[in-house]
Amino acid sequence: MGWMLISNKVGVFLLLSFLFNILNIFSQRKIYVFSCNDSLPLSNAILFSKNKKIGQTDSFGKTIIEASVTDFKILKEDFLELDIKSIESDSLVFLKKDTIHNVEKDSKFGLFIKDKLDLFFTKETNFSFNENGVVRFKNIPNKKITEILVEVCDVFGVKNIKYKPFKISIYESDSVSNFMANKLYESEVLYKENNEKYFKYILNRSIQIKSKYIYVSFEILSIDYYVPNFIQSKVGTIAAVPSIKLIKDKNLFSFKFSTPCKSCESNVVFKKINKNFNIKVKYEN
Repeated sequence: MGWMLISNKVGVFLLLSFLFNILNIFSQRKIYVFSCNDSLPLSNAILFSKNKKIGQTDSFGKTIIEASVTDFKILKEDFLELDIKSIESDSLVFLKKDTIHNVEKDSKFGLFIKDKLDLFFTKETNFSFNENGVVRFKNIPNKKITEILVEVCDVFGVKNIKYKPFKISIYESDSVSNFMANKLYESEVLYKENNEKYFKYILNRSIQIKSKYIYVSFEILSIDYYVPNFIQSKVGTIAAVPSIKLIKDKNLFSFKFSTPCKSCESNVVFKKINKNFNIKVKYEN
């Protein structure tokens, strides 16, 4: 009898804990704040309601507020303030750049130099340590991903850094923001071993992802993997790491993201690029 009484108490406790968690989930709202300019998340955007701070976005543009809050403002440096008058569910909002108060004050010479550098980096792009090149793809939810192709290349006149190590990872997309969310696959350390156009990576286990989009990441490792660490190029000193060929493809969406160190994963920095990385995804037939 004593055992049954303890068992019943445990059962009631677990049931109450479950109901509490369910009620807590429904009493909150996820808010994602992104930039209209590059469709990337905005970190450190502040949410205010009745002159009180109610939330601050993380590196993925996400914050959580109480469901009872329906009227609030979003403030972010260099962006226009946004007033939200009514919200009833998890939501994705976009902020516009404040172009009036954020005018560049470059001289003609400064603009000339900037244009030259922009021209360089629209044709090629290099990476730094702990940096990732990511491409978003429309997913085929009912098929398994079996292979990833990447055009790994040298950059800025430096030869043979395309044979340096890297990894490939695959992420699902968030159901609200459609931005990259959980990492579902990570390769072992990889090396390009021949001069073929594409590095072909066959997954050691095929995976099926249900989300609307998938994000494939080309990952540069920590500085310890590369000797020498840095090398001279036609644009100056760069990290001695491989790169990816850039292509024009309006159906793709590419960006970079980096973490300062392994212990700083919550401090992710995103950066849009002008073209797209030449990465392809193959599904099972």
